[in-house]
Parts: sequence; C-alpha cells; structure tokens
Amino acid sequence: MQFVADENIDEPIIQALRKLHLEVISISESMPGSSDSDVLVFANKRNAFVITSDKDFGELIFRQRKILKGVILLRLHGLLIDEKVRIVEEFFIKHNNSFKDNNLFIVISENSVRIRKSIF
Repeated sequence: MQFVADENIDEPIIQALRKLHLEVISISESMPGSSDSDVLVFANKRNAFVITSDKDFGELIFRQRKILKGVILLRLHGLLIDEKVRIVEEFFIKHNNSFKDNNLFIVISENSVRIRKSIF
C-alpha cells in the first residue's frame, strides 16, 4: 500500500510512517509546488491514498470525483508536532486494515477518527 503525503504534511509525520514500514511518497521531495489536481493524478496512478491537511481536497473528491483509493485528512492544527505524530501513528497502527477498501475519506482529528466509505 502506498501513501502520497501532500506538501503540507510535516516531515516528522512522514518519517514516523516510514518507520512503521509504510511506503510514503512525499510531494515535497518528489514534486514540490504541485497543484492539488496534480497530486491526485499522481496518487491515482499509484493507487495510493493521499495524506493532507488541505480541506480543498474534499472539493476535488466529492464534487469532481477525482480520487480512486482515498484521502486521509489531518485536522491537527495547533498541536505540537510530537502530539501530531503520536495521533497519526496510533491511527495507522489501529486501523491498518482499513486501507484495503477504495474510495475512502478519512478524517483524523485530536479526539476522533471518521472513516467514510464509498465516497461516490
């Protein structure tokens, strides 16, 4: 399973996911300055989930139906990076079987996780 981390995802989160042996492609490393649409095309070609903190991805996936695998939206603004890393790690450890499905929209916030299946 591949994950594409949008440019707005903190490097410590990417590194933590890689330490969990997840294949994470960083847009900051591979395609800096890419538009949201380009990020989705890149992810779709790899059948990968997009990890982002950009709510604009909701517009692209719900109205324009531009995602195949899914989006993981991090709503962790205002938290210290160590706390963000802990929350994201806990999610990936606890929900690792969730990634078998397609068309998922997952929202991770400080106190909750919402997994919406079948976006379309």
